[in-house]
Amino acid sequence: MCDDLVKKLYAAGDFFTAGFMEYGDGFFGAVKTYLNRAPLPEYNGTELYPLCSIWNVRGILDYSYSFSAILNANMLENSSLDGCERAKLLNKYCSYHEVGSCISDRYALSGRGYTHFCPELERFIDRSLPEYFSMFEGTDEFRTKMSVLGNAVTGYVGRIAEYLGTFSSERARRLKKAYDNFLADKAESFFDAFVRILFVFALDGMDSLGNVDKCLEKFRRSGGEEKLFSELYSAYENNNAWNMALGTSAETSVVALDGFAGACRPNLSVKVDENTSDEIWNACFSAMERGARPAFYNRRGYETAMKKLGVDDADIPRIAYGGCSETMLSGLSNVGSVDAGIDLLNVLSEVWKRKIYGSFDDLYGDYLSCVRENIRTIVRETNDEMTAMRARPQYIRTLLCPPCAENGREYNDGGAKYNFSVIHICALANAADSLYALKKLVFERKQFGYVEVMDIVGNDFKNGENYLAALGGLRFFGNDDPEADCIAADIFDNVCGELDKHKTAIGGNAFLPACIMFNSAVATGKMTEATPDGRRAYAPVANSGGSVTGRDKVSPTALLNSVASIYPMRAVGSWIVNITLSSDFIKGENARAALKALILSYMQNGGCQLQINITDKKTLYAAVDDDELAKTLIVRVGGFSERFSNLSREFRKFIADRTQY
Repeated sequence: MCDDLVKKLYAAGDFFTAGFMEYGDGFFGAVKTYLNRAPLPEYNGTELYPLCSIWNVRGILDYSYSFSAILNANMLENSSLDGCERAKLLNKYCSYHEVGSCISDRYALSGRGYTHFCPELERFIDRSLPEYFSMFEGTDEFRTKMSVLGNAVTGYVGRIAEYLGTFSSERARRLKKAYDNFLADKAESFFDAFVRILFVFALDGMDSLGNVDKCLEKFRRSGGEEKLFSELYSAYENNNAWNMALGTSAETSVVALDGFAGACRPNLSVKVDENTSDEIWNACFSAMERGARPAFYNRRGYETAMKKLGVDDADIPRIAYGGCSETMLSGLSNVGSVDAGIDLLNVLSEVWKRKIYGSFDDLYGDYLSCVRENIRTIVRETNDEMTAMRARPQYIRTLLCPPCAENGREYNDGGAKYNFSVIHICALANAADSLYALKKLVFERKQFGYVEVMDIVGNDFKNGENYLAALGGLRFFGNDDPEADCIAADIFDNVCGELDKHKTAIGGNAFLPACIMFNSAVATGKMTEATPDGRRAYAPVANSGGSVTGRDKVSPTALLNSVASIYPMRAVGSWIVNITLSSDFIKGENARAALKALILSYMQNGGCQLQINITDKKTLYAAVDDDELAKTLIVRVGGFSERFSNLSREFRKFIADRTQY
């Protein structure tokens, strides 16, 4: 029925879409056909290859590491297919995607359904490619399909080796030898292992890598390995790739950090504790002086929290971070990241205007009840989405997740060992500040009436100078004030407590609270009118799990004490906190020792993650409107690192306005 359509797609070189239409299982056919037929990425004489996703030929259907295949409507519209053929293609595509998203717009904050992954690496290093894929051998339909795809990947690697053999350079010969070795035996050298890691990264579509340092630590270095990391990091930036974890192996972590040469990615996630070597700390600080923006993660906190969630002791070393910062277990987990989220300020904006409250307790009780109700809805919608994902197989990630072979199940059908879901908690500081302002100024001090404040806020603080002045006398969340911090902690406790009651539809695992704002603080704020904390209508919300921008006025220690008071390690999906410091904090032995102590103290008090911008305030403000200057700056945003020039001017200003210590 589709023979002519398939022939047209083959003739156009759109092998992915051709395979999708040729086989009954469209995603199986798309992956198999592409691997067998698609041209290889071009080799340009670099140390490593390929330095891009192998899914680099755009067609009517594009490969998606999140949703298997994404329709490119423009390509379809401009294709040579006639109306009937387009309808056939759309009908088959919609048979997988007809459910759409079960997560409503209200909860689509910083994410909507499945996205990131950290693939298996160690087994690819410790055995040949055919030996790795032998785990899928079997006679049932699932194993037969996966064996076919494993053979297709092996054939693709064989084509790479043959292609590299057409070049005469020493670099090409070295690469060919590494790929030949990949087909025949375990990795023999640091370079062999690095080539395999890069290939797995490219095969997965260039998303995130786990503990690369741990995978490489057993190999002797011959010198120049930092250049391999530099090429890898450039590939991260050029392909808009995401995360890589460090901190497990001291020597390799130092080499990896020394490899920073100006790329804005990956989002380097450095796991630290009191036993982290000074070599790693100094390598981090030196890289920061050169413009890198690694983030620090509470190794012991994550390990303890994941054990409580049922992760086996043997799997704990695989803790890593996908995308911006979402917690994963390399090669073992399927983590919705970020599946959905709750805007705590928007919920308050709805509740506090429902009626004229006579007491703070009544208002607060209604608010917390509404928060819990929203969480229950989020869980229901997320589980519906997770169930719907079973219709969208992700065969490449099935190949890169060994438990899928052990369980005999596809990745999105429960094949992974752990199936978590990250739920984003947005604008905690704004909600806590607003409630604290009402508590102090209306119910306790009675400086303003409830209706009066409703009118002031409803008019976006027009003629509200006295109210704004009164707000200026309050110590909001972020200044180590126990009364303000207590409200934030209580709200946080209610959110986490409600999420603790529920399990994922697939796997029966936990929902992981998180605060990962990405670059959504501005967009999220545009959905909410003015609020009692003095925030103007449609202004940005808090940029992370820390304070509202500019309200942390005491010290970095006070800010981190406030955040620690909520015990953010409960948000094991990753509770991101931004802090901005001057370059003085990393210059000299004493300054570095003080910064190390600040980070470790925060984590010993229950901190989860800390990302630090080292900036010169004048330069940052100058770069808001200077695109050329902005290209030279790398900043931590709301979980990820980015070149300043890639952000909107509005968002650049928002980052520049952060308190600098």
